[in-house]
Amino acid sequence: VDRYHSLWSALTDTDKFNPDEMWKIEKRVNKLNELGFDVDELEMKTAEDGKRVLVRPRVVDAGYANRKLLRLTGLDVQENQARRLLNDLDAYRASTWREGEDLEIVATDWMREVFEPTVRMIP
Repeated sequence: VDRYHSLWSALTDTDKFNPDEMWKIEKRVNKLNELGFDVDELEMKTAEDGKRVLVRPRVVDAGYANRKLLRLTGLDVQENQARRLLNDLDAYRASTWREGEDLEIVATDWMREVFEPTVRMIP
């Protein structure tokens, strides 16, 4: 019963973060990935105190990450790599405060500002 409650908590809990703790979002998503779940999107709201961000992940079926990354960026990669890249894209979206903007536009900017410069640095 304790394992069930722990799993349910990992899947459904809403976390509160200060704006300078956005790295904790990646930690939460990675934990879900380690449990075998993919995260489609992050529901993010400003807390009532106006100083913290409420974050709740939405979990989806396996294989979803590969299809979504291909649709958004044209990158055709394996599932685990797609999951990590989408997690990075979500972190970029959160760190640039663009949650309300179309994901396709954010993905294009992420490719140009983050992914492509990183690939160019590889010898």
